[in-house]
Amino acid sequence: MNTEQAGGMGKTALSLAAALVSFDGWLWRLSLIHLGCIALDLLTFTLVCRKNGERGKGLVRSRLWVKLGGIIAAMTAALADGMLRMILLRLPMELPFEYTTLLCPVVMVWYILTELGGILLEVARLGTVVPPFLTRAFANLASQASDMGNQRSGGEPPA
Repeated sequence: MNTEQAGGMGKTALSLAAALVSFDGWLWRLSLIHLGCIALDLLTFTLVCRKNGERGKGLVRSRLWVKLGGIIAAMTAALADGMLRMILLRLPMELPFEYTTLLCPVVMVWYILTELGGILLEVARLGTVVPPFLTRAFANLASQASDMGNQRSGGEPPA
């Protein structure tokens, strides 16, 4: 990738971020944090590949596909929240709460925490000393987000 391509991608990312910021709400900010974590993870992974002398183009591309899958999973959770909200609004009875969203924030937080944990692992591979408590904290928080999602949805997904 040459500098013009990198600059074009950067401008595209900034334009996307500016478009998302114009929407009000914490879920959009959570989405921006998720995208930022993905970008930082890809950057640190690329740096590790360069440091180790690996030809990282294919590695980065395969990692990018995984990140795209995570974005699609979060979008799927957002669509499911929208469907649930639509169904609950049309029930013939009044509920004691207003359902706005549940699945998407849990999924987003889980992805953000796992991305942050991955960034820490890549930084450690670069040779930086990462405090062990920080790595454990991200792993515990991601596990708690996963547990919370499992409790709210009724358990583990079928194998």
